[in-house]
Amino acid sequence: MFDFMALELFDESLGCLDDGTYHPWVDMLFGSIKAWAFLSLSEYFPALFWIITPAVRILRRDLLRHRNTKFASIASKVSGKREPEPGRRTFDTYIQESKNPQSSLFIEEILPNYSFIMMAGSETTATLLSGCTFFILRHPDVYKKLAAEIRLGFSSPSEMTFSSLVGMSYLQATLQEALRMYPPLPLGMPRVVPSGGAVVSGHLVPENTTVAVASWATYQSSSNFKDPQLFFPERWLNTFRGTDNIEGAMQAFSLGPRGCPGKSLALAEASLVLARLIWTFDLELSPQCFNWADQRAYIIWDKGPLLVKLTPRR
Repeated sequence: MFDFMALELFDESLGCLDDGTYHPWVDMLFGSIKAWAFLSLSEYFPALFWIITPAVRILRRDLLRHRNTKFASIASKVSGKREPEPGRRTFDTYIQESKNPQSSLFIEEILPNYSFIMMAGSETTATLLSGCTFFILRHPDVYKKLAAEIRLGFSSPSEMTFSSLVGMSYLQATLQEALRMYPPLPLGMPRVVPSGGAVVSGHLVPENTTVAVASWATYQSSSNFKDPQLFFPERWLNTFRGTDNIEGAMQAFSLGPRGCPGKSLALAEASLVLARLIWTFDLELSPQCFNWADQRAYIIWDKGPLLVKLTPRR
């Protein structure tokens, strides 16, 4: 996913698939997110401020250094004019156009968005694919149904398109259930209480208060979903839908004007990767990864290796 987003941003790959290791920029992004999680502790645990403050200073220094390194890397990539392929527009295309005095886009406005787009367009989709792979392999009946739909629906992976995969109902239901069981962002999306305050769960919350509901907790609540800890893609099929599940509680991409603009791209990518993988290979989860989903979260999941044996399908 990081290689794909790098192609869209810079028209060049980071080479993560070449040797199976993260590009230094990707490592830096992960480190920044975990540091951000620790930085927030000083706000919520004021009694520990005297302990956290020294660490905060070190982390801020490191984050600033990472930020400068990151922006320098971006600037080096966009410093020279490159001609894109005919008809192809990458994010770098807009960077080059921003150098035109008539453009409404300024380099200072675009550069800070590079790292955000790289992480938002890569890590979240990769997390969805990892979680979905884990859960279908831990539930052989789901894997069998999904493999049957994909392998009977296409005679070759070359037939797979984004539009055709949307029509694969069990595939789409499986992805939705994976998002519920293993949301790429398990924490809540913050909102600010409007003027006059608001009543939340029976309590009056003052205006300008930042509030959020953790998505993972919402999706694992029996108030919203029947048997919430059960991986059951059928709950998203029309034949099983009913009053037992409050589907509106599932907002993995957030909603409203702050909703994720890349939702359609993420689902299309995940559909294509998962479908081609299952069409081409038989998958088997390593026994040492049976509890893979038991993870900590630092804004995003702190994932370990997901070991899967791939055998050309019989």
